[in-house]
Amino acid sequence: MDAEVAKKRYLDFLTKNGNSENVRRAYCKRVEAFLEKHPEALEASEVELRSLCDEYVKEVPFSRSTEVVAAAVRYFWTMRFGKPYFKRVLLSSFPDDPAIDAEIEGYERFLRKFDMAETTVTARTTAVKRFLLTCFPDGTFSRDGVRADVVRGYVSEHMEGAAASSRSLFVTQVRSYARYLMSEGCETASDIALLPLKAPSPRNDIGPVISEEELGTMLAATADEAPKDLRDRAMLLLMGNLGLRASDVARLTLDDVDWDNGRLHVRHSKSKTERTLPLDADAGEALEHYVVGWRASVDGTRGLFLTIIERRPHEPMSSSQVLRAMRDLAARAGVSSYRGTHTLRRAAATNMVKGGASIKVVADVLGHEDASTTMRYLGLDVETLRGACSPWPGGGAS
Repeated sequence: MDAEVAKKRYLDFLTKNGNSENVRRAYCKRVEAFLEKHPEALEASEVELRSLCDEYVKEVPFSRSTEVVAAAVRYFWTMRFGKPYFKRVLLSSFPDDPAIDAEIEGYERFLRKFDMAETTVTARTTAVKRFLLTCFPDGTFSRDGVRADVVRGYVSEHMEGAAASSRSLFVTQVRSYARYLMSEGCETASDIALLPLKAPSPRNDIGPVISEEELGTMLAATADEAPKDLRDRAMLLLMGNLGLRASDVARLTLDDVDWDNGRLHVRHSKSKTERTLPLDADAGEALEHYVVGWRASVDGTRGLFLTIIERRPHEPMSSSQVLRAMRDLAARAGVSSYRGTHTLRRAAATNMVKGGASIKVVADVLGHEDASTTMRYLGLDVETLRGACSPWPGGGAS
């Protein structure tokens, strides 16, 4: 197939699928660059083209446009072969199974005992139901059949093309279901509750942690006094110094800042626990400059961090907007190793421990009910961790 013909077909494909003019322009530009580098993609087989697409996306420098590049080349694959790049299995495609329906109803009641967010309950019950319907077709479901080896088989066979984060999320969801089964006296589920979220890594399964130098580089990119720089600097320090989640930052209001005592109230957090944190000098100063320098000029909302868009009303930021602002900041600063706001949260936890804080204190700051969760955030050597961990009550030397 000729390159010009392929590009014309691709544009027609995007138009037919209802993509806007801006999306069509952006996607066509990315696919043109892809075909210039990989002209063999025009005649590649289904498997070969998928491999080319995956490798091409991996080589793209991390920036705001990375997701656009990925979507564009995968759409090209879809145009070539007439099917979705990632196979989606809908619950509606399975026949009814009363036994599994009853099981999911019981699991849902179990989850609601913990006052979970509605979106979390829906995500977990949907994922587990899809897993059960896939692994136990034609009325073969039994609780005793839900074992760790079945979960491993499902992940390797039915989630082969999924991202590592998606596989990790599923294991989290199925481990939650295993805890429900154990509460019902199902002993075969105990091994599922111990499944690791992902394979061991050279960092001992610790997520990425942004370095102090990289954090400094991002801060330097907000040195101007423009409203966006003032806002982004304050948000960056609240996440990088205090370990706030993007959702925590998005929910903050002016009423959550205790200026007299230099404290910040974090409410409606993911962990459901409210907490009050002391503002360090850098974060407090950045927050003050943002509020006094620009935020004070906006009336009509109590939200702390607002969108900054000319000729449009300023509104409280959503979690996704906070994530996007930090991603854009990292790209602007040239910090290619940035991998989301959780890298900032992990950095805050690691730096607190290096500064002498105990694991329990760090857990309280991060809003973790279980200190074992905090341990997974720390990129530290064994000796540093030993000094941070509290001794056993009444015990001897560590």
